[in-house]
Amino acid sequence: MIYSQGKVLSSLGISYIIFKYKGKFYIDTPKGVGNMALMASCKTGYDTLEELHEATGSPIDLPAFYLHVANKPENAELGDIFEEELLDGNYMILCSKKCGKRVWVDVDALKNNDLNYLLHLKCNRYGKLKLKKGAILYDGMSF
Repeated sequence: MIYSQGKVLSSLGISYIIFKYKGKFYIDTPKGVGNMALMASCKTGYDTLEELHEATGSPIDLPAFYLHVANKPENAELGDIFEEELLDGNYMILCSKKCGKRVWVDVDALKNNDLNYLLHLKCNRYGKLKLKKGAILYDGMSF
């Protein structure tokens, strides 16, 4: 599987998101993405997607898709994913800024933007967006 920024994938039933943070490429679980600003100093970033793929790629990587679950936005924890109420098919992940403030980040926006930039968009502050269904990333193979 070719790695690209913003790709959601699964390996052995564990879901991952490839993203850019402060100019470096990372691959992490949704919970790891949600905690990135708080834990960045503990993680290894790569200068290019090729380096990331070489270091972390696996022949058993599969594309992942969204599967709705019965989770409510008011119970959201960092890394939880929800579908936006006004835009069907638009998924947001709950992240934290360094100061601890919570922010919703558009998962699709990770394809073209640095997570650090997305964390600072005022329109995505926690409590400002209307969300409906909770979702998980699923590869169609495990459960």
